[in-house]
Amino acid sequence: MDGSDWLRLMDSSEALARLYTRPPDLASFDLFSVHIDERDTSLTLGFALDSLPERPPREWTEKGLNAFEFFLTFEGISHLRIDGWYGSRADSVTLTTGAPGEIRTEIRGDGFSASWDARRARVLRIRAYLAARHE
Repeated sequence: MDGSDWLRLMDSSEALARLYTRPPDLASFDLFSVHIDERDTSLTLGFALDSLPERPPREWTEKGLNAFEFFLTFEGISHLRIDGWYGSRADSVTLTTGAPGEIRTEIRGDGFSASWDARRARVLRIRAYLAARHE
């Protein structure tokens, strides 16, 4: 499985799949949010891109939107391990088939790593917006 096959492991991925011919590697996005909810044993990752996806809806381009974000939620988390976290960019984000019926996720960056298994993963939300550009 290569870096763009992650979308096949997601439930409810149709809205995101329509935006790409081939989903880009998750490490090409800015991982800007990690939310762990121990009550529901879930974990949500927020990814952003400072441009629109490959095939944006006409409505987004007509409104002049220029940035994009989406959230992936992992449910039924087990074997969560986080080693260091310095706010640096993720160099690799991989989702693979793990133990039977599970999805294995690993994130690696300069000075940190995180990994977990999940029973289910889904695209929670996608959104385009207008971002100010700093020069």
